Amino acid sequence: MLAFSLAAAAQAQVTMTRGARLAVAATADGRVAFDLRGDLWVVPIGGGEARQLTQDLKSAQRPRWSPNGERLVYSAVADRRRGIWIYDFASGETHNLSTYSNLDISEWGPDFVLV
Repeated sequence: MLAFSLAAAAQAQVTMTRGARLAVAATADGRVAFDLRGDLWVVPIGGGEARQLTQDLKSAQRPRWSPNGERLVYSAVADRRRGIWIYDFASGETHNLSTYSNLDISEWGPDFVLV
């Protein structure tokens, strides 16, 4: 069993009975994105219902929020190659940014550019 707490303006407690290599990212407005068993989820930091962003992808990992919290970038496998994907919350659309297996997600830089 894995349990973790996130300290921010509010505190959330999550308990899971399955999962490994969990990556978590939080926004200033109180949303938490996490990868669990290959899919991405978003939940309010204070608790509530989790929203699944990816369906049966089985490879999504390492979510990172844009500085304004409007987009979420993550790594996933498509066509047997790991790439970088971005989910836009305004449109609800996902776009592939790269299909190069050697690229890694670091952080968002100025002007919402990934570095």
